[in-house]
Amino acid sequence: MKKKEKVILICQQCGKKFKTHCCYRNSRKFCSLECCGKWKSQNIKGKNHPGYTGETLILCKQCGEEFKVRISSKDRKFCSYKCYWNSMNKKKIKLICKQCNNIFYSLREDAKFCSKDCCSKNGIQNHKLDCQCIACKAKRGETKGHFVSKETINKIILANTGRVLSKESREKIGFAFRGKNISEEHKLKIKNHHEKYLKNKTYEEIHGEEKAAKIRSKQSLAQGGNGVSGDTTEYGSEFDNILREQIRFRSNYKCQECGCSQLENGKQLSIHHIDYNKENSDINNLIALCNSCHSKTNCNREVWIEKLNRKIKNIGGCKNGFSQ
Repeated sequence: MKKKEKVILICQQCGKKFKTHCCYRNSRKFCSLECCGKWKSQNIKGKNHPGYTGETLILCKQCGEEFKVRISSKDRKFCSYKCYWNSMNKKKIKLICKQCNNIFYSLREDAKFCSKDCCSKNGIQNHKLDCQCIACKAKRGETKGHFVSKETINKIILANTGRVLSKESREKIGFAFRGKNISEEHKLKIKNHHEKYLKNKTYEEIHGEEKAAKIRSKQSLAQGGNGVSGDTTEYGSEFDNILREQIRFRSNYKCQECGCSQLENGKQLSIHHIDYNKENSDINNLIALCNSCHSKTNCNREVWIEKLNRKIKNIGGCKNGFSQ
């Protein structure tokens, strides 16, 4: 196949000759995009523009001069931004700030301060030592341990029901609490709260029937839930601390899903049964996971079984804690 010859044309803007392919000889008129843009800016404007609809004369409401506008923007009131801002300043009232005594303009007659800073400074100065407003109470530390009524608690619960947190926010919350040491006082408070409100109570009494049914559907038989086929209430006799430590050693003390180390996890890595059968303590059925990834395995079990089986094949089996 012979190559088609190029054609020489003359640019309509600069008059220079340029070469182009023969198929563009009827459509191409300019040697470059710069020449095309210059020609359009000089020729396609005003009445020559395809979107031109005509012009009308309007009186400016501020200066009273006539100015031309397109018919599409006939509702304009001012000829320029200067006239617009001058009209706004006419409506504003001249006032004096009560804090700094500077002159300022406002649309409100009852305005007292020129800025938020002056307002806050004046508010702090005028507050008494025994002021009962929320801001002063918070400064004095009187809001700590404040009793909240049941009505406000119910309002907060209703506002937060159905609220779904994004993955980023959940990861931030998890990272903030990961490896956090709880003081003994805080542990006692949790224990007392549990004994007072939650001890010897069913899920139905705490959460209600609908939410309790959802919780039980996700829990295994060992946790008191409805369970899934293959779940058992007890672990096999082989599933002891030695076997768990061998599985952690095989994974180099890292989560096999996200790569989180045991130090980052804050406690020992969990050992997960891939087929969800707790009596099956075969080495190839066990895998080390962090708390976050282990909690995710409660949903979409079929997907997790396939995914974790693939990872076990890559890792290989284990004998006495060492790779084969």
